[in-house]
Amino acid sequence: MGNTVSDEWKVVNVFLPSRSSGRKVVKSTSRSARGLVKKKALKDFYFNKYKSKDSNYVKFGFYQMQHDAEAKLSEEMAKKGKVSPGSPDLKQVDGVVLDQIKCSARKVSELVSKEFNGSPTVLQSVYLIHFLLNQLFFSYEDELKLYKIATDGIKKRLGK
Repeated sequence: MGNTVSDEWKVVNVFLPSRSSGRKVVKSTSRSARGLVKKKALKDFYFNKYKSKDSNYVKFGFYQMQHDAEAKLSEEMAKKGKVSPGSPDLKQVDGVVLDQIKCSARKVSELVSKEFNGSPTVLQSVYLIHFLLNQLFFSYEDELKLYKIATDGIKKRLGK
């Protein structure tokens, strides 16, 4: 799971006209991207939503995308908001590129959303993460370490 060649990734930011339009952009672009994956015109993709008082945008990452698929998605995203190029995050995390981890997270989120008929609650998410870690053979000590790392990272992002 190296995926370290930046030419294999196309990353774009879609700046949204309103704070409420993010979900629509994600749904429509993801639907199109899943169709391209089925047609083997795109290997994988992810999205991350960003909201602040100054900006509201969605970052999409596409892995091994054919030229005609890129044109189709670019045209679609341009109708939703201002599109600007982004950069792939090729940072290695224990041998796996961060953008590939984002792709895996998207797949898990789609499965969870289907099973829960939407997003799980915060409490359901706690149990979901706990049992996922258990089934991945993490110990309680590993789980505690994971929560500490996550908490520290979130506090840093929030400026606390």
